[in-house]
Amino acid sequence: MKKKTSIPQRPPLIHWTNTLFIMIGLGWFSISMATAANETFPAGAFIVNMGVVPQTEGNGLKPYGMVYDLLKNYGVNVRWVINESKDKDGTDFIHEGVTYRGGTFIIPANLRTTAVNSAINSWKSQGVVGNTTNTPLTIDVDYVLKVAPKWVLDHKNGSIAAGFFESAGIPATAHGGSSDKNWKEPSELNSCDDIFVMPHADPTWTTHSNLYDWNKDHKGAIWAGCHAVSVLENLKNPANTIQMNFLTSGAPNGATSGLIPYGDHDDPELPFTHVLPGDPASQYMGITDEAHTNGSERVFLPKVGGSWLPSTKMITYASIVKKTTYAPGTAAINVYGRAFGDNTRGQVMYQAGHDIGGNKAENVGAQRIFFNWSFLAIIDKAPQLALSLPPGSSEFVGASAQIQLGAVSVTPGVTYKWTNSCGGTFSNANIANPIFTAPNAITNTPCLITCTVTDACGRETVESKSITVVGPITLSGSVFNDANGLSDLTVNGTKIGQLSSSPSIPLFVNISDAAGTTVASVAVDPAGNYQWTTANYNNEEYTFSLNTIQATVGQPKLPTPSSLTGKDGAVWANIGENMGTGTGSDGTPNGEVKATIANAGIANINFGIEMAPIAGKGNFTATNAKGSAFIDVPLATFTNLAHSSDDTPGNVAKIIITSIPANATAIKINGVTYDSGNPMPINGVEISTDANGLPVSGTTISINPDSDGATTVVIPFMAVDNAGVKSVNKATEGQATVALSDPLQTISGSVFNDTNGLSDLTVNGTKIGNLGTTGTPIALFVNITDATDIIVATIPVDLNTGVYAWT
Repeated sequence: MKKKTSIPQRPPLIHWTNTLFIMIGLGWFSISMATAANETFPAGAFIVNMGVVPQTEGNGLKPYGMVYDLLKNYGVNVRWVINESKDKDGTDFIHEGVTYRGGTFIIPANLRTTAVNSAINSWKSQGVVGNTTNTPLTIDVDYVLKVAPKWVLDHKNGSIAAGFFESAGIPATAHGGSSDKNWKEPSELNSCDDIFVMPHADPTWTTHSNLYDWNKDHKGAIWAGCHAVSVLENLKNPANTIQMNFLTSGAPNGATSGLIPYGDHDDPELPFTHVLPGDPASQYMGITDEAHTNGSERVFLPKVGGSWLPSTKMITYASIVKKTTYAPGTAAINVYGRAFGDNTRGQVMYQAGHDIGGNKAENVGAQRIFFNWSFLAIIDKAPQLALSLPPGSSEFVGASAQIQLGAVSVTPGVTYKWTNSCGGTFSNANIANPIFTAPNAITNTPCLITCTVTDACGRETVESKSITVVGPITLSGSVFNDANGLSDLTVNGTKIGQLSSSPSIPLFVNISDAAGTTVASVAVDPAGNYQWTTANYNNEEYTFSLNTIQATVGQPKLPTPSSLTGKDGAVWANIGENMGTGTGSDGTPNGEVKATIANAGIANINFGIEMAPIAGKGNFTATNAKGSAFIDVPLATFTNLAHSSDDTPGNVAKIIITSIPANATAIKINGVTYDSGNPMPINGVEISTDANGLPVSGTTISINPDSDGATTVVIPFMAVDNAGVKSVNKATEGQATVALSDPLQTISGSVFNDTNGLSDLTVNGTKIGNLGTTGTPIALFVNITDATDIIVATIPVDLNTGVYAWT
């Protein structure tokens, strides 16, 4: 079974937009457009029980009068629920212990005004059976009935069908009046007529040819009974190029086209077979057999070799006609479909018998088929209006809020009429896109916004949606100096109202709507709290942003800074946001909180911020090493000029070396070498420290300079506090500087008394340290000049050994 039980309603998650869209299409629609949409009915809906047995005029036909009344006089959209997979007389659904059968009508709670309830009670006094729900119901709605049909009775024989309407309590004005004065001949039908009712007739091409064009050009629906059916199906134009075999196969004037004439076949034998129990036209209880056993044509038979069209729906058929057995679905009793199987044409229905009216259960069933089909057929002719609100049964809007309504029509000449039940106003209630201003409500006020569209023929389609106009609400929260961040999974700490008092650096919470427009900017008070009280809001998601700049109301949302700047350029980081005082956060520390406003205020829309730590600095001087040797960096190099620090009560917990230093080919940290072959991780390498940023004992750090001479290698690092906030370094903060000098180089040589000169091509001989052999020796020196001939050193030659050296 497709629909069996009710589903408890969950609180709606509502998202109101500033524009209320309405789509209106006027034209021709197939019935499939209305089927199967899931809907939740809050408690207070009225459900008509169409499955009460035995069936009477009161419980079986008067519900159609009530539906007509609610559509025509109160603008109520009636839901029609059918279990399409049920067996004959099977269950549509069960709710609150009541089993509903027979195609169930539902009137939503939000449409039950005082006047509507009075009308329902009046119909209940005439026999309508139904229940007001105490709990929500979620169910597939097959059709939403939005417009009352306009029937036209055949001028000559319409009186036979007039009793159908009287039994249902539908006024005679619905079909042209209580006399034949305003009933019509087929030739008089026009675009403003919906359903032509012809219970008995002897059609001729001269008198009835307009039915062919009216059905095609205006989607006019045709209902026929008794022998008017076979005569109509066999009717041809004089040229034999057109035949009105609306529901049977065959080309015009074909030998197998149409039906066996009523005088050429016998009557059917009971019982009949009733099929398609899930079809909308088949929503009746029991059987209809006896209702068809009168008149000159009590069964409809395709000509030999012919058949019903595949698109034709057989509701009831006979198996035996005067002892002749027919294949199932051949000998029709109740049958309908699109004319010629063409979805661009109107509906056609045939019901056997001269008069199906009466108050017996089987007559009630036959008349229910007529009314089911009528409400189905009118879908083609109704102005199609779909008013769209955010999901949920109740939408909320602030008192005095303005809502832009919008409607679109594809057909010229349509008029609009807007109404509401709560005292709100429209900028113009007779245009497609008025602005609705909600009343200045102090308390929650239910409001029904209704749009009525009327076409040139006076057909009205009404759509209503409920909102609740809500009085002023307050949204509030606090800003915390959250020194431990989200390590405890909670936005908390010491409340803070400003980043500095001298100079003053106040904090503001800027509030913007879903469209990105600033709607408020409130200051955080010295105690670290803020609040916004307003009645002018919509039910949508708002963004609360922390800033040191106050936004301008009505202007686009200011960008939310990734961090805030305090005194002397101190950086305050966003470390978390949350709604509520318990554990949790919104998952993205960015200085913003998203809050959906419904019908009540929200407290504890909180922000957590914390001053970022300041990274220390230090230096170390050493002599460079030759080759690829690593040089150890003392741990104090990260703090000996300035400790890393954090604002109380926070403390530094670690540093992060962020990259391989410039002027170095590699850095080794705790035994892991990072170089071109093993790049530094994108987030750097963390090193645990004491509260001053000094790496813990046992940490090893060394560098490999990219040259053997004098050079300076700067190791970049950030300080990280116990909240996980990283320093934002300025100037020389976060730098461990290693200054390397050249290693010592020695240049040496000797002076020779080379007696044989270069005859042996070699500078050699006896080493000599001076030029004197007697007296005072004359010393020797080696003068060293640079590339510009500037003397950079004068080195004496050893007097005794003849050797010199320059280091």
